[in-house]
Amino acid sequence: MVNDNDLKPCPLCNGKARYQVGGELYTIGCIGCLIETDTYDDPELLAVDWNSRPEVDDLKRLLSECKHRFKSYQMDVDMSPPDHHRDFMRRIEAALDS
Repeated sequence: MVNDNDLKPCPLCNGKARYQVGGELYTIGCIGCLIETDTYDDPELLAVDWNSRPEVDDLKRLLSECKHRFKSYQMDVDMSPPDHHRDFMRRIEAALDS
């Protein structure tokens, strides 16, 4: 069986996730913000669903593409980017590193 250490942190607050058992049904809840999943009868499937973060992966892919296009644009116009563009790039890079 899966245990709490196999669970990713909460997608909302990054808090610790915990299995909760009620009879033959399982949920995962965050001890930080108290969100909770629907009930599952299969703890393994519950863990897979909890640990799946496709929206985060999609956002990181989009940010990576933005970064690439932004750098390509800078090379095309052959100029130093204005301050607000540099700030935007720093925010993209920070998001990709997290």
